[in-house]
Amino acid sequence: MDNYTRLLIDSITDENENPFNSDTDAIAHIKHRFWNEYGFEVKRSGLRMTCEDWLRGLALDVPFYNEDCARFEGADVCDNDGTLTEDDFYDAVSRYWSKLTQALVGLIESEEVAA
Repeated sequence: MDNYTRLLIDSITDENENPFNSDTDAIAHIKHRFWNEYGFEVKRSGLRMTCEDWLRGLALDVPFYNEDCARFEGADVCDNDGTLTEDDFYDAVSRYWSKLTQALVGLIESEEVAA
C-alpha cells in the first residue's frame, strides 16, 4: 500500500469522527460516502475527475494547503538557497493531488469491499 492510499485510509472517520477498526471498514465507508455524495457526477465527468473534485472539496481530512501538499510530495518548501523554483513547487502540489486522486480511484474501484 502506497503512502497516498495510507493517507486516505487514515483520514477516514465515521460520523462521530472516530477512526475505523480496520482498513476494510474504512474503505467500505469511503466507497459508500463517495457514491452517495458525488456518484451522480461520474457519468458526466468520469470517475477520475469526479474523485479529484470530491477530494479538492475537502471531503476527507487530508493536507490541502499548498505547502503541506508539496511537503508530502517530498519538496523542501523551506528551501532558502533558491533550488526550489516556483514551477517545481506547483508541480509538487499538482503531483500530490494527482497521486491522491489515483489512490482514491483505486479504492473506489477495488473489489476488496462492496460499496
